Amino acid sequence: MGREEKDADNGDISRLAASHAAELRAQLVELLKQGLAFKNPLIESAFLTIPREHFLPPELTLEKVYTDDAIVVKYTDDGMPSSSSSQPYLMADMLEVLQLEPGMKVLEIGAG
Repeated sequence: MGREEKDADNGDISRLAASHAAELRAQLVELLKQGLAFKNPLIESAFLTIPREHFLPPELTLEKVYTDDAIVVKYTDDGMPSSSSSQPYLMADMLEVLQLEPGMKVLEIGAG
């Protein structure tokens, strides 16, 4: 079963899903910190605040979204992976190498 983002009139399910996603985001950040993924606190903050699930297919569970794995998001007609969301640890490492400062923007484009 995929993520529940909206349902009840009062939005309880949406709030519950958002809260659960925030918990899983924090757990992933802690896992990445154990691997020394964050030297720049701005990158750690970005990983804590930007919802990865907004960039992935809605049928994925939050538990799958918040693993330290690359996630295939598109396949060719013959079933071969053709697009993916990068592994979070790799994303953090790439962002660290860029030596980002406040106000800078990044667009990741895969070429593999």
